[in-house]
Amino acid sequence: GSGDDITREISVSYPDTATYNGKGTLVRVAFGSTAGYLTLLQLRTLNAITYDDPVILRVEDAGSRRLYGDRIRSIDARWTRDSDAALATIRSRLGRAKNARTVLRLAVNNGSGDNLALLLQRAVSDRVRGSYPDMGIDRDFFIEGRSIAVSQDGRLVSGTLLLSGAT
Repeated sequence: GSGDDITREISVSYPDTATYNGKGTLVRVAFGSTAGYLTLLQLRTLNAITYDDPVILRVEDAGSRRLYGDRIRSIDARWTRDSDAALATIRSRLGRAKNARTVLRLAVNNGSGDNLALLLQRAVSDRVRGSYPDMGIDRDFFIEGRSIAVSQDGRLVSGTLLLSGAT
C-alpha cells in the first residue's frame, strides 16, 4: 500500500534449532522502533526431504503369515527421517497385530431396561462375560468400542459393543 518500507528494521533469528530434532524450526521476527506489518516471509532449507527415492522397510512374522496368510499394513511415514526409529515402530505394530484376536460385535436392541442399562453403564476397557453356547462363545471380553443409535424422539434404538477377547 502507501506505507513506508521498514525491511531494514526487521530481524529474523533461528534460536536453538537443534532442540527440535528435525521436526520443526522456531523463527522469531522482531520489529525495530517502527510498528508495521509483515507481508512476506520466505524460508529456505539445506536439508529438505525429497520423495523421489523413498525407502521401503519391511518386517514380517513367518509364523503368523503361515497361520493367517498375508495381512498387509502399509504406513506412509513421510516425516520419519531415521530408519532405525521407523523399524522400531514397525516391529512394535507387528508385535501387537501378528496374532489373530477374537473380536465380537454385539448389537443390543432396546427391548428392556436391562439392555438399556447394559449399553449406558458400560465403558471402554470394561471386562464383560460373553456367553452364547450355540455359537461356541463362553469367555471374557474387553469392550474396545461402542456406539449408540438414538431416534429423533430421543429413545435409544440400538447399541453396539465391540468386544475383544481377554487373555
